[in-house]
This record gives sequence, structure tokens and C-alpha cells, in this order.
Amino acid sequence: MSQEPSSQLTVNVALCVHGDAFDRLGHALRYLAVGLVDQAIRTRLVSSDARLASLSLGPIQPIIHDPIVWPFSTRRIGQVVDRMSNDPPTVVHAFSGASYEIAIKIAKTYEADLILQIGSTQDCDSAAQIPISDVGAYFALTQPFAKILLQQLRIPANKIIHMPPGVYVSRNASPLDGTDQSTTLLCTAPFHTGGGAEILIQAVDMLRKRGYAMLAFLIGEGRNEGALRKMVRDRGLNSIVTFAQPISNIAALMSGADVYVLTNTTSSVTMDGLIAMGAGLITVTFPSAVDDAYIANETAIICEKPTAQSLSDSLERIITHPDMARNIAATGQTYIKENHSVSAMAELAASVYRKLNMAHATLPFRGS
Repeated sequence: MSQEPSSQLTVNVALCVHGDAFDRLGHALRYLAVGLVDQAIRTRLVSSDARLASLSLGPIQPIIHDPIVWPFSTRRIGQVVDRMSNDPPTVVHAFSGASYEIAIKIAKTYEADLILQIGSTQDCDSAAQIPISDVGAYFALTQPFAKILLQQLRIPANKIIHMPPGVYVSRNASPLDGTDQSTTLLCTAPFHTGGGAEILIQAVDMLRKRGYAMLAFLIGEGRNEGALRKMVRDRGLNSIVTFAQPISNIAALMSGADVYVLTNTTSSVTMDGLIAMGAGLITVTFPSAVDDAYIANETAIICEKPTAQSLSDSLERIITHPDMARNIAATGQTYIKENHSVSAMAELAASVYRKLNMAHATLPFRGS
């Protein structure tokens, strides 16, 4: 006799992106969504962020909904779930802790497999509140997060998948090529407490007083922008420091810079530093317990402390030792190419989706 499948083998994934995940990981989302199309994975993107509309291409379907805020959170989550009733997902992939609540509701309603992505310490805290039995897999963006899941949250090793965010490697940047006496710095830190833009401004002031010529471009926005602009004016740095609004294609900014300065000291993974490394810029950052792409004096220059003095010393080292700095930039670009492949990210995600999907499928068989 033969038995028909009781479930389809087609993977239908819903990617949920909320909170600051779009700011930090928006490029990875774009690359993953496009890569999943190549992998023949049916993909929907779920978010309250209007920027999701820019990812509406071909078979990728955006579901943009009202913000999930109290006291309307339950009703609005229910509305999103109802919108999927005609075509229920088989896998729900939450991009950060801010998406876990809605992802869990969607997954439980349609008996879909749930994947929690871990890219910040806040994600770890949120994941710790969710029963392990409810989660099909955990995508750890760095090895340190994979270690936290294994050792602190006691997640079984077979549920932890190390999935570095994918980045395209370009050849646009030619840092410190000698054609311009001024060193150009680029920083995309958000203009709020903890962003670290004020540290860069202070460091630039110190270097100017030491006699070094440079230009600094601060690309961002936030509630502290007025205070940062005043700091620049008060220090007489108007001709050196330029403010600009963020743009969607951050890679386009990289070609005109020598050094990318990552000043954000929060315990979360962000894409801009990885993109800078992929573009061949010299990348300077502060010590981090969660990032593993920035290896001191190999792929990046890491300041001893998250202070203006330490940053200015590191930048001075770059300016006075350009060959050393270019070698580090080249090694960083190679590291990105080998460890943060866009195609590898999409292939790995698709393979996990299929594996989870297959575990619940009832396959046709013949017997007597």
C-alpha cells in the first residue's frame, strides 16, 4: 500500500525582525533573504519597521505591521498571526530578542519550528526565559555567544549553530595610499549614550594638537546629536569633523575612507565593522567579549581601553606606520572572505530549515 505525505516538504520561513535588529543586522537580513531565494526557500519578512518595504523583491513577501506595544501587543500579535493563516510558515526565525514573543506565537499557532538568533547579551537573557523544548535551533552569530548558550544557558550542543553574518567583499578601499596627506576616518556609531561618537571627537582633537591632519565623518542620528555638534564647535573642529545622516548603502561610504572606527561598546553584534573590513578599510575598535572577527593586530587594531586617549594612540600608530596598517586591513579582508561568506550564510540557514522541516514530514512509503 502507499501513504500520502501528511505535510509538505517545502520550507516556508518567516523571518521576524524587530527592535534594533534592523539597525544592527539589516544588511545581513537583506543578504540572507536574497540568498534564501537562490536556495528555493519561500521567505516572508515580518517587522513593524517600514524599511522592510525595500526588501520586497520577487518572491520575498514583507509583512509590515503596527508596532507591538502595550496595551495593544496581544491584539497586534494576533493580527500578524491571522495574516499568515492562508499560508502558514513551517519555520519561524527570530532575528533578536525583540522578536521572540511574536515568533513564539506564530510558531505555536502553526506548529512551526522556532529558531532563535543570538547576537547580543540581551538576546541571551531573553532566550534563557524560553523552554529549550520550544526551540528547534539557536543561531549564534559569534563563537562567544555559542559558548554562552552551551555553558551558561545549558543549551544542547546539537541545537547550537554558529552562523556568522555574511558580508560581501569589495575592492573599493585603498587606505593610506599616499595621495592625500589627510587621513580620513569614518564612524557610523549611533548618536546616543554608549554610541561612543564623543570618544572619537575627543581623540581627533588630541591628534590635531599633536599636528596630524585628518578628516572625520560621523554618519548617524540620535538624541545626542545636538550635544555632539556643540562639542565639535566648542573645540574648533568644524573644518575637521562632518556630520551626515545614515544611508542604506553603507558600503558606498567605505571607498573614500582610510580608517573605520567602531566605537559602539554595547555587547551586541553589528554589521558596519564587518562591512568595513570586507571593503579593505583599516578597522579600529575597542575590546569586546562577544565579537570574534576583530583579532588584535591581525584583522583589526584594538585599543587597550574604550577611552579617547587609547583611541588617539591607536590612530597615531596607524598614521605613522601605514604599511603595518595596510597589512592588517588586507588580513581583515581575507578573514571576512573566508569566514563571513554571504552564500555560506544562506546555505547554512537553508540546510537547518530543511533539517527541521524534514523531522516533522511524513514521507510516502510502499509496503504490504
